[in-house]
Amino acid sequence: MTEHIHTASSLNCWLTCQQKYNYRYEQGYRTSETIPAFLIGTAVHLGLESFWKGESLEGALIATARYMLDEPYFKRGGWVERLRVQAYIHGYYHRWLKDRDLYHVLGVEYEFLRGTRTKKGRAGKLDVLARRKSDEKLVIIEHKTASKFAKADDPGSAYWSKLAMDTQVCFYHRNI
Repeated sequence: MTEHIHTASSLNCWLTCQQKYNYRYEQGYRTSETIPAFLIGTAVHLGLESFWKGESLEGALIATARYMLDEPYFKRGGWVERLRVQAYIHGYYHRWLKDRDLYHVLGVEYEFLRGTRTKKGRAGKLDVLARRKSDEKLVIIEHKTASKFAKADDPGSAYWSKLAMDTQVCFYHRNI
């Protein structure tokens, strides 16, 4: 019997609902709906990817604008989300630009594969793999976007306690 390549997403799905995992990963069913949160997350990640590749704020904003102009969701009244994405990118640069030189970036959207399909394969894609210059330690940098329902702006929300033990980050740490 051939085993599947496991990812943080497939593990999270299995932990949430084993039947959902079966439909999605064993039988291959996918939703045909456009999920706005995923599109917004992708746009933000493009800007943050630009940041870690050493590009200017203007370059990051152009990269995200190109993506959003090509995506029908953002054309059909997604103007508020376009502004929000630009604000996220601008805020990230404002907050982190002075610290970017503290790291030597080893990979952006860094992909890994451990094992094989027949021997407990594990795969993933880290947002950033870097080496901290001060102590030479490897650092995994993962960006998380959240919908308004996550209440990420409330320091007491469950979002923050969940983030502290995020399955994806733990999975990556274990497999890098």
